[in-house]
Amino acid sequence: EREIKGGKIEQNEYEKFERICLESSELEKKASDAERASIKYKQVEYMSEHVGEIFDGTITGVTEWGIYVEEKETKCEGMVKVRDLPNDFYSLDEKNYTLKGEKTGQKFTLGDNVKFKVVSADMERRVLDYQIIIHLCNVELISFLLEYQELLDALLENYVKDYFPKDDCKVLDLLQLLIVFECRNL
Repeated sequence: EREIKGGKIEQNEYEKFERICLESSELEKKASDAERASIKYKQVEYMSEHVGEIFDGTITGVTEWGIYVEEKETKCEGMVKVRDLPNDFYSLDEKNYTLKGEKTGQKFTLGDNVKFKVVSADMERRVLDYQIIIHLCNVELISFLLEYQELLDALLENYVKDYFPKDDCKVLDLLQLLIVFECRNL
């Protein structure tokens, strides 16, 4: 009431109110941390029942040690370690929030959609480990491949088998992609 009428707060009262505000802020921070910890615990608990299963996700973080992926439905976030990314050495492009493969040029960028498998759920550390199954940066290409799979298989069987050994998967995969692009131009 005194403040409303234009009165001043004494120095000892000011210090008392400042101490109350600091204590209140500290308690609020502790409550927020506890809430985050309990949510993470329940997410890890949930995903521990789904180890080995595949989910849709979005890349929500990119660091030099890996990428964070969030499951679309439950928002359970886990990590794909850089050493677990396939067939390349990946380096961080901090400016563009991207991990880029040095040999293949494959990029994992903040916001990309992926399919991932839950590899492990550590309840004690509250950590989820994921593995990328499909990087969906080109969903149209994947859909096209699935739609024309029989045609591609026939083309590979009839025109490619005599030129490349069957165990040379990289060459056959590359040829399959080239056939897809050629088919699109027909």
